[in-house]
Amino acid sequence: MLKTLHEKKGIQLVFGLLIGIMFGFLLQKGGATKYDVIIGQLLLANFTVVKIMLSAMVVGNIGVHFFQNMGMAQLYPKPG
Repeated sequence: MLKTLHEKKGIQLVFGLLIGIMFGFLLQKGGATKYDVIIGQLLLANFTVVKIMLSAMVVGNIGVHFFQNMGMAQLYPKPG
């Protein structure tokens, strides 16, 4: 499945757009777009945005490692 997705750029764009819309919707529902939350984050008084972003990174890392362990994805890190 991922090999066919890798070959078709149009499907990649649609898939990325759908994931982006879903991520934006979840940010909106989590309250990360409210003025008071953003100001609180800048004043180091409200850590809602940090918690949402850390949750997104953890879920992304779990997904990448899951796909890699199942053999459905291969990682090619660039040398540092």
